[in-house]
This record gives sequence, C-alpha cells and structure tokens, in this order.
Amino acid sequence: MMEMDSWDKLSPEKRDKASNLITELSSVVVTWNDTDQKKILDIFSEFIAVCQDEHKLKPHELIVISKMLQEYALTNLVEWLPSDFEKWKNKDELMTMFFFGKEGLESYKKDKEKALKT
Repeated sequence: MMEMDSWDKLSPEKRDKASNLITELSSVVVTWNDTDQKKILDIFSEFIAVCQDEHKLKPHELIVISKMLQEYALTNLVEWLPSDFEKWKNKDELMTMFFFGKEGLESYKKDKEKALKT
C-alpha cells in the first residue's frame, strides 16, 4: 500500500493513471449498489440546488469545487492502491485489493478457486 503523502510524491503521469483507476473502481462499486447509487444522486441533486439557490455559484466555480473535491478524495484513496498498481493485470483482483486489502484479496482468490473446482 502507498504512504499517506504518496499523492504528492507521484509523478504527473503516475498520478493521472492512479486518478483514472481510482475513478473507474469507485464508479464500478457505486453502480453495483442501488442504495448507494440513489444516495449519491440525492446528495448531488441537493448539492447542486444549494450551490445555485443559496450560493449563486456560476458553472466555472462549480468546476473549481469539483476539482477540489476530487483532489481531496484522491489524496485519501491513493493510500488504498498497492504501490505497484500499474503492474497488476487482473482488474478484479486489483479492485478487491483496493477496497478490501490483502485479507480480502486472499478470500476472493480462495472463493474463486472453489468456484472453479465445482
């Protein structure tokens, strides 16, 4: 796993790859769960309404806020990536490692092995 301040230490190229991967994995997980998906859409709708009605934010200001939110999330989530994430060939295993750690990955591999044997 990466260190706490690893986001700032990444090269621009690796930061871009990590950002794309984290965004992809996060999107997949949210779409799997209808409750999470609805919660996210509800929060987004409420957020946009507050931004427009109360704060009178302009679209370019929303872009800046969205980038700030993304940077905040990525800075925290990059710690979950294995430091060698670019070398992983199996995205399912990488996603399992990302969200559930080494123990989750081992459990996933065992379950997968059992399923293949039956």
